[in-house]
Amino acid sequence: MTQSPTRPEDVLSDQDSFATFRGVKVRKGSIAAVLRNLDVLQDGAEADKAAAMETIKELAPGLAALGMHKHFICRNAEVEAILAAAEAALED
Repeated sequence: MTQSPTRPEDVLSDQDSFATFRGVKVRKGSIAAVLRNLDVLQDGAEADKAAAMETIKELAPGLAALGMHKHFICRNAEVEAILAAAEAALED
């Protein structure tokens, strides 16, 4: 299968808030939210780290459905394990 270049609007129009990939509903902004929560895990207040991790766990299936783990490895070992598990769950 030949791939062609893709722009954000090819994946999700401005009017849409979510799309379904590999059977998983993925909300617009999910990747940015995970990246921001990774910053919280790295540099944030201790009180915020648990909430950041929970959000990452909630969003992990969507990232796996988008194929993030196919191309990117997270430097945070705990989050990497969460993403790997989400990818494995999709393959089952």
